[in-house]
Amino acid sequence: MLAFFGTRASLFGIEFSQEKKRFASVAIWAVLVLFFMGFAFLMLNIGVLVYFWDTPYRGWSVLGLLAFYLLVALVGVMKLRHHLKTEAFPYTKATLKQDLAYFQESGQLTIKEGNDE
Repeated sequence: MLAFFGTRASLFGIEFSQEKKRFASVAIWAVLVLFFMGFAFLMLNIGVLVYFWDTPYRGWSVLGLLAFYLLVALVGVMKLRHHLKTEAFPYTKATLKQDLAYFQESGQLTIKEGNDE
């Protein structure tokens, strides 16, 4: 029985290590992307506005930039939601469900529902 729980703890440890690495990687890349894209967008804005400032398209250029940034932000939100939906510890959860089903079927584990006090 001790080996059984040792195996489950080992599986959890491996998945926890993977989740830490994944989170650190996502966080680092997110910060870097935000930092450099911020500078790129700033330079793009300045360039477009300087180019169109003395033309009758000045207002349209500002609205075009706004529409572009809103579209990029929407795509970014969709991507972040996708990454945040990934389930943490999927193998540990599946294994523990199988273990629970096994113990319930074998009669080694009974779960009481409600409060008997």
